[in-house]
Amino acid sequence: MRKVVLEDRELLNLIQADANKGLKALMDQYTGLIYHIVRERLSGQDQDVEECVADVFTEFYYGIDKVDLNRGSIKAYLATIAARRSMDRFRRLSGHEEIEEIEETVTDTSEGPEQQAIRSEENRIILEEIKKLGEPDSQILYRRYFLAQPVKDIAESLGMKSNSVTKRLSRALKVLKDRLEGKYEG
Repeated sequence: MRKVVLEDRELLNLIQADANKGLKALMDQYTGLIYHIVRERLSGQDQDVEECVADVFTEFYYGIDKVDLNRGSIKAYLATIAARRSMDRFRRLSGHEEIEEIEETVTDTSEGPEQQAIRSEENRIILEEIKKLGEPDSQILYRRYFLAQPVKDIAESLGMKSNSVTKRLSRALKVLKDRLEGKYEG
């Protein structure tokens, strides 16, 4: 049986007319994408992945009035929610709630073109500063915050212990934060 793919406007109208049918259609269309995004950040934690995916659809439903199809698609909106919720859950689970210095690089569909251009320039500056940190710190930060790899995977690929990667992340974030504050203050 072929899956019916609805246009964004049709999905929104269906959700508003009949929440059950609309959410079922939304989930049929986007569950695979959401699972992929969440699983990338919460690998090996099946129960947390399931809960996070459910949270994404719940947040979308309760924030449906914020969806502006002139600024972005439902797919992009859901992907943004999924990336943010999974990173929040990862931080909570790993005890790194305080790591908020580098924002995710997922495009925020609530931003206009001007804000997206500013975000792009900020990301370029952040990447430059990360490169200046040298190896392995630059590699660790890039993998963690731009590729959203778990600390365990980074440690394995670099031949390090997980706690060493976590310590390097913490120190590198402090250095990076100090450097970036200097750029934006001066």
